Formats: sequence, C-alpha cells, structure tokens
Amino acid sequence: GGLEDDILTCAAGSEDGGFYLGGYSSSEKSGDKSQNSYGAQDFWMIKLDSVGGLLWDLTLGGDSTDVIKSIIIDEDLMDAANIIQGEKIQVVNNNNGERLETYVIPGPRNSGEITLNGAAAHKVDIGDVLILITYATMSVETAKGFTPALVFPDETTNLLK
Repeated sequence: GGLEDDILTCAAGSEDGGFYLGGYSSSEKSGDKSQNSYGAQDFWMIKLDSVGGLLWDLTLGGDSTDVIKSIIIDEDLMDAANIIQGEKIQVVNNNNGERLETYVIPGPRNSGEITLNGAAAHKVDIGDVLILITYATMSVETAKGFTPALVFPDETTNLLK
C-alpha cells in the first residue's frame, strides 16, 4: 500500500493463479501505489501474480468518498458501539425491510454522519430508521456473560445523547 489508509475489502483468485484485490485508499502515490488519490477515499484495485508480486494497480474515484458498497459512520458512534474500521456490518432498514452487509469507514467525529456508499445507497432514503448490527465469535461461556453495546443516538442529529 501507500503511506496513508489502505483497506482491503475483497479478494478473488484469477485464472492465472494470481489474485485480484480490491478496497479503498486515501494514499497518494507512494509505496506500492502507483497513482494519486482523487478525493477523500478512492476504490483501489490490485492484480498480483501467483507468488504475490504486484502486476498492476488502479485507483478509481472522484473528489469525494468513492468506495464500493460501504457505510461511513461518525467515529464517536463507532466508539460507543465498539465498531472498528473495516468491520463487516449488517444494515437493516426499518422503513422498507431492506437488509444488506457492507463494511465500515470512519466518519468525522461529532458529525452524526451515517452515509451508505455505492450500490448500498440505493437501499435507503434520507430519514430512514436503520439498525446497524455487528457480530462476534466467542465461546459459549464468554457469550453467557457478554453484554452487547446498544447505542440510540439523537433521532434528529444522530449525535450521542
């Protein structure tokens, strides 16, 4: 990757025994990244050969956050709910019954921002009530004593009460 945040979100084998990797980056041209970013975060695709050597990389995006199917969440809300950057999350839309899975990108603190990107954005409308769910793997004994984090932000601002 480059010198800033570079997050892998998907990987797939290629017909030649190599790999395609996809994710997002806010790095300028540096390290293994051959192109500058165009905005806050851009989609970044990489092709590796069968032994992990970099064949090519490609940065795609505009002047804002351009990532494939993600959710931006105010970092204060993430902290309160024990959600980490890049974590897989399930989004349930109480208004229309839609459910989707995506990954988390931290948003500005104290902003109340909850923004779906890419195809996921077509599953919600502004003002919809969303339930965000994360999961954890643990032993039965640990689960018996586990208390999940429940966060109910202000309904108008999405800020912590």
